[in-house]
Amino acid sequence: MDIFWPSVNSPERADFDMAQALKRLLIAKMRAKKLEDPTYAVLFVLVDKTTLRIRVDKTYYTIEEASIRFGISVDEILSEKARYHALVTTNSEKRKSNKRNGDMNEVPANKAPKL
Repeated sequence: MDIFWPSVNSPERADFDMAQALKRLLIAKMRAKKLEDPTYAVLFVLVDKTTLRIRVDKTYYTIEEASIRFGISVDEILSEKARYHALVTTNSEKRKSNKRNGDMNEVPANKAPKL
């Protein structure tokens, strides 16, 4: 069985990003309820990559069903997706700038021939 991972700009990837954004919003909403009411239990939330369904505790929902059930609008999902994308790109840029260019002429000390 071959596993197919969609390319970065494919519609399947965009749907997965939407599902991930909805998952982050669901968890944030549950944590906010937990702060208000300590007896509230934060449920387990997972995004199934193959079917693009959101699993909340032991129940699977489509993206539309989950957003309606938990009262999260499409605008909120899109803004969360954009916020997360901006955060990830700035973090990756920071990581890129931390890397030092290697000197090709110098051999590491443990690889230098012993004379």
